[in-house]
Amino acid sequence: MSISAQKSHVYTWMIIPFLAMQVGIFMDYWPVFTHKNWGVHIHYWSGTLWYAFLIFQPWLIAKNNIETHRLWGMIGFFIAGGVAFSAFTLYEHDIRSAFNAELEGSDEAYYFTAGIMMQNVLLLGFIYMIIKSMIHRKNIEEHAWWLIMSGFCVMLPAISRGVFRLLAFLYGGYENFSPLLGIILTSSIIGTLALVTAWRFNKWKHPATWIAATITAFAFLVWEVSARSEFLHEFFKRSIVIDT
Repeated sequence: MSISAQKSHVYTWMIIPFLAMQVGIFMDYWPVFTHKNWGVHIHYWSGTLWYAFLIFQPWLIAKNNIETHRLWGMIGFFIAGGVAFSAFTLYEHDIRSAFNAELEGSDEAYYFTAGIMMQNVLLLGFIYMIIKSMIHRKNIEEHAWWLIMSGFCVMLPAISRGVFRLLAFLYGGYENFSPLLGIILTSSIIGTLALVTAWRFNKWKHPATWIAATITAFAFLVWEVSARSEFLHEFFKRSIVIDT
């Protein structure tokens, strides 16, 4: 059925990706809460607020509280901007990590800078969906679906952390399993969640559905290709001043 026909159930379905995100990121955030810098805190809480927004807004519609929905809609776009901007501010941390790894002679140095390209893919998909939702704000079906699917564009960092931690536990260490396994599982989890949501609301053919279902796998592909580029690695290293 359409979103309009099933509007009272939309918010319950958005709880699923919200919980998946929280479970995935939990061990990488809460046990080391006091050791995280402000950029990480801002990004975590802006992302959490965005998922809460994707639950709260459909709930308001289900309760026919249209005026409050519109008010929070304007506030919500500032939250979306916070998600994107806070992610960009963390790039310096990735570059410094790459620099330190290179000093230590680690093969992972290139993967830190490649992670910036991966994040760019996710953020571009996220921003595109937010813009599309704004363009279609007078069409509830289009407006709602672009917003709902935006949540799946930025799940990769949290879900992948949880997946890789679980695999490390099961295999007795990160070195005992292929990263490809973690990549496949992460992409499958996010893609499946997006497609199951699309199935529930009969949105199989919507472009937002297929962007949400495939963007994680595409971002991983960009990450792998970028990690082989010395030009990108050197470009990002030179984009900030490193104190040595």
